[in-house]
Amino acid sequence: MRRDIVSIRDVIAANEMLRQRGSVLRVHMHDACGGQSFSLRGDAGEKGTDAERQAVLGFMRSLGHAMEFAEDGVNFWVVRA
Repeated sequence: MRRDIVSIRDVIAANEMLRQRGSVLRVHMHDACGGQSFSLRGDAGEKGTDAERQAVLGFMRSLGHAMEFAEDGVNFWVVRA
């Protein structure tokens, strides 16, 4: 089942998956009246690799979220039907 709202639990789980992979990156949630958006970056501003972005997308897909990254490779959001 596809869901358009990503819970904080899902973000925490994605960050745990990244930690277990040895990544310094974290998923950051940006919640606004118009909808949610997210970024994938490290505390010192590190950007993710293609493999890390694909890991996040795959993990979120396993939770029922269809997501896509912006061209910058940092920001991403839920794909609306």
